[in-house]
Amino acid sequence: MKRFSAILLLCAMLASCAVPLASCGQSGKTSNITDDTSAPVSESESESETSGYRESTPVDYGGRTITIWYNQGDGFEPNQDVAATELNGETLNDAVFNRNQRIQDKYNIVLETSYPNDVGGSVKKSVNAADGAVDMVLDHPRSVFPMGLEGFYMNLNEIPNVNYEEPWWDDTIRSDTEVNGVNFFAISSMNIHAYGATPVTVFSKKLAADYVTDDLYEVMESGKWTMDYLMNIAKTVITDLDGDGQYTLADRYGYLANNFSVDCLIGGTGYKFVSVGDDGRLEANLVSEKLYNIYDKIRRLTLIDNGAYLSDRYLGKHADEEIEVAFENNQALFWVTNLKGVQRRRNMPGDFGVLPMPKLDESQDKYYAHLQLGIGDSIAVPVTCQDADMIGRILEDFAYFSHDTVIPAFYEVTVVGKSMRDEGSAKTLDVLLNNYYYDIGGLQGIVSEFRTPVTSDKEEIVSWLESRSKSFSKAIDKYNTYFFEER
Repeated sequence: MKRFSAILLLCAMLASCAVPLASCGQSGKTSNITDDTSAPVSESESESETSGYRESTPVDYGGRTITIWYNQGDGFEPNQDVAATELNGETLNDAVFNRNQRIQDKYNIVLETSYPNDVGGSVKKSVNAADGAVDMVLDHPRSVFPMGLEGFYMNLNEIPNVNYEEPWWDDTIRSDTEVNGVNFFAISSMNIHAYGATPVTVFSKKLAADYVTDDLYEVMESGKWTMDYLMNIAKTVITDLDGDGQYTLADRYGYLANNFSVDCLIGGTGYKFVSVGDDGRLEANLVSEKLYNIYDKIRRLTLIDNGAYLSDRYLGKHADEEIEVAFENNQALFWVTNLKGVQRRRNMPGDFGVLPMPKLDESQDKYYAHLQLGIGDSIAVPVTCQDADMIGRILEDFAYFSHDTVIPAFYEVTVVGKSMRDEGSAKTLDVLLNNYYYDIGGLQGIVSEFRTPVTSDKEEIVSWLESRSKSFSKAIDKYNTYFFEER
């Protein structure tokens, strides 16, 4: 399956570096990415020469304002994706600013970006009023999907001038979530937050030196980085640091996480709760021996007795920041987070490495990364769009220009400059970006709901899943009716 070629090229280059990546980021800020097309030819550019993208003739839209609303939660930050208001010397900000300026100049438009407190609610009000207040939206797919079903968002496949077959569009999300030609959201190279949600397992190099005899990167490359491997190490690390006879967040663990890690661990197995079948219809996958095995192993992995601290399970809910600080203080060998979490540790004094989520067992063919549909962002267009031809041109150029400049800048910040610190982490990133997937079941929060067999010891796994299988299948049938009969 095609991936963003610029990302993969960058990862390959980083993985082949002869010096530690940390040294690459110690030279200070890089120069601004300017608004020109004279950059050296890359793999992505050579591909585009024979691809469907053709530099369109500039169209003068007479200074028209194009309004973009974006979500400001779950890792969204100003000056990323679209909202760069000025050059400030930061690599990513300046790449976004220059890309925006390039589009504004090409079409004689003004890009206006803002983040309403309630993006979905604001879109509903605008569409119901038919006021044309917003032209494009960046929001979670999980938020966009139900509103698309209710008639608030366009089917993006009906917008001209967009070629989703190109490498600057994520074809994985289309193949994993598009049903009968209906596509309410899309992800392109402009949606850097979508890939910031990639789950990873971070490890403390100090504690690894104390407790692990193997080179963890060699374990990963040999295919032996599994849940059992993680569990066997984790239970040797747990220590009552304060000697009070109780395990709290003040102690040391082999494995530190919140309930988000359950989703990540399931995703590491490649399992889908809902899939698109050969006939194009949605299929529910709740009753299977593989899923029972997955739940059983994750439940055991996340027990305190096996060296784990799973927030929300035994010891009370803790904020993500508390867990991150505990890891930074060498209170855990392993910590589950995503690339955004890695970015937040850019100033961590201790050294760390990055691994994918572990396999279920060694028989699993490869490592997987489940990109959750409730984290990050996607592109959507309200049904009140007055000029689909124009919006299609702008969307295609947002994607293409981001592929050239914004994506490399994002991974320079994430990998080279401030976050990932060694060659092994770059190899991990290469693995993940070759093997990520989406579960359409996550569009309605289905995947998150199914944390319960792990986070509650009162639930018996098989009976719990079987009890919900019937109602779950009925919900899926309703979606199939909508996509194949009602539209």
